[in-house]
Amino acid sequence: MIYVNADIDYGTWSWDISNKQVTFSPNWFLSLGYSVPKNLNQSIETWEKLIHPDDKAHVTHLLNRHLSGKTFIYQCVNRLLMKSGVYRANLDVGIVIIRNSFGEPLRMTGVDIDLSKTKFSQQELENNTNQYKINKLTSKQVEVCELVKKGLNDLELGDAL
Repeated sequence: MIYVNADIDYGTWSWDISNKQVTFSPNWFLSLGYSVPKNLNQSIETWEKLIHPDDKAHVTHLLNRHLSGKTFIYQCVNRLLMKSGVYRANLDVGIVIIRNSFGEPLRMTGVDIDLSKTKFSQQELENNTNQYKINKLTSKQVEVCELVKKGLNDLELGDAL
């Protein structure tokens, strides 16, 4: 089991995928040592520039798997560049919360957690995920979740099922 220490910094984010705009919480910037900008809305490139070059392919692969609907949540251990010039161990976790009628992702939200004060690896993350597998949801339960994520109301949900 993984325990998160209360001393660990984290920041939240919300991504408008079609407009390539991310709204970062003030703590997202502060946890990386940056001052908080007047406008919390940034381009996705703000985040991409901070990812360690050796981690980019892995981050992109896991993110694309989630965006295409192959994983229930996006989770990735990577390194982010702090203002000090040092790369920090980081856990990035997110979920697409809105998809259009074609299933294309429109909005995603998540959190970045500072792992520099804890021992954690991508393998441990995958093992933990495989162990719990969202409480072993049935295919029907997953279908209901996907329909709810698309924004169907109760009547539409009933008709779809």
